[in-house]
Amino acid sequence: MDIKQLFAEINLLLLQSDKKENMDKAMQIMLDYFDLDWIYVAFFDEENALVHCVYEMMREKEDAGLTSRPSLSFENMSWTMKNISAGNDLLVKNLEDIPTGEESDLHLMRSNGMKSFIATPLFFNDEVKGFIGLSSRRNRLGRTQEEFKDLPRIAHIFSIVLERYQQRISLERKEKELMDAQEANRLKSAFISNISHEIRTPLNAIVGFSSIIAETENLEERLYYQGIVDKNNDMLLQIIADMMDLSKMESGELDYEYTEVNLKQICLDIFRQFANQTAPDVSFLFHMEQHPDLILLTDENRVKQVIAHFVKNACKFTSAGSIVLSYRIVDNKVRVSVSDTGIGIAPEHHKDIFKHFKKLDSFSQGIGLGLSISKSIVESLDGEIGLNSLSGKGSTFWFTLPLKEKVITPLYPPQEEKRVISKCS
Repeated sequence: MDIKQLFAEINLLLLQSDKKENMDKAMQIMLDYFDLDWIYVAFFDEENALVHCVYEMMREKEDAGLTSRPSLSFENMSWTMKNISAGNDLLVKNLEDIPTGEESDLHLMRSNGMKSFIATPLFFNDEVKGFIGLSSRRNRLGRTQEEFKDLPRIAHIFSIVLERYQQRISLERKEKELMDAQEANRLKSAFISNISHEIRTPLNAIVGFSSIIAETENLEERLYYQGIVDKNNDMLLQIIADMMDLSKMESGELDYEYTEVNLKQICLDIFRQFANQTAPDVSFLFHMEQHPDLILLTDENRVKQVIAHFVKNACKFTSAGSIVLSYRIVDNKVRVSVSDTGIGIAPEHHKDIFKHFKKLDSFSQGIGLGLSISKSIVESLDGEIGLNSLSGKGSTFWFTLPLKEKVITPLYPPQEEKRVISKCS
């Protein structure tokens, strides 16, 4: 194959398509023809004075494609940059061809094992935006200097293809940004509509039943109505708390306070909080005697917040059967779970369940933030979160936290521990 045949073959490959496969083939042909060891495409980042090596192929490597090489500053290759930026080709048969005083370029090439190299500019709209480099780890170039004179013609084809590729990527990015903006607007509208309804519901109950209490003389009825008001107070406070947490998360201002806490105590506190909030035919269980004391270095309030969200959801969607709070050690983590015998969640909804404002049941109370907030909290505490569920067969929501286990003395004297066990069991 002579240089004209090389040019024709690369021209055919690259102008057909800007797909990776065609780029790989074109680069492999160039490596073989010029008998070199490394070919790479670099782009200039003028704003940050960096050179990004975005694509490469090496003879001793089977794979090619986008590279993870660190970017280089213009200062690391000042002589190369000066020539390439001026639109000049570089042909270095050996490192002695590098002018005296250009130590940064010499050091860069030696550190990469380069003993000879060629570079030709890549032009975009008549401006140099990068270059194609070909390097050898031998003290010679595989072709004559005359043959390398046609390299700019090949670089021109690469410029066309890479420009087309960048335009396509830019278009895809803009389309994605537009879709994200449209989705954000849709979520914003849904949020405003949803939040106005969810806030109005408990407010109406609070105002309405407060008036009834004032007009009711029967003590039993007053206590009943007071219970309704208290329940709606709690609901309204939870909505406001979720909104504040979401706002802090979006701005990166949600604080965490790490202390040594006993997971068993946390679970007992949650159990006591929700023991009387389940449906009449639902048992809320925490088998205290089966769970060891565990000391975790974490944020106690945030862990309670996550478990409470899990239990609230279980209470909301479980009308019969049981809700079980438990934890167990898995490797170097503790896995906390809340299992229920409720309505369950179909597999196709699992991927969306932890998103903002996601409600699978539009008639249920709440704004659909609890699980998304829980996900953010758990991940900030270096844990993982997930669920196992089938429609009609209940759900298990779980999360993990890093484990710091420590044996401690019992939290309760024997007689009180027995009383708590009987309640939890």
